[in-house]
Amino acid sequence: MIKAAIPVIALLLVSACAEKTCAAPRANWAKNEPFDDVLALDKHDRILWNGQITSFERLRDTLNKADAQAHVVRLIPAAGTSCEMIEKVRLAMDRSLSCGQRRCLETAAGQ
Repeated sequence: MIKAAIPVIALLLVSACAEKTCAAPRANWAKNEPFDDVLALDKHDRILWNGQITSFERLRDTLNKADAQAHVVRLIPAAGTSCEMIEKVRLAMDRSLSCGQRRCLETAAGQ
């Protein structure tokens, strides 16, 4: 009886530790376009604009400037970034950039 319970317990532990899956990237965003700027999110929910750490408040201003210059922005969330932060940044991009005009794209880290 104990031997039979061990695989079940192991499966439950693995399931509990598995990362949750965030919502898929926006359907109306570009899939594979050349890009001008990189907006990365690290596993600690820090925001990096072209490699420089920035605040969410500064990000909104930066996105507005990027849209005025018709820049394409690539969002790269790292594994471990919270789904809440990813969605918050996606929403900011949708509000500030012309995402429907192929100015936004999202790829996983390492792609």
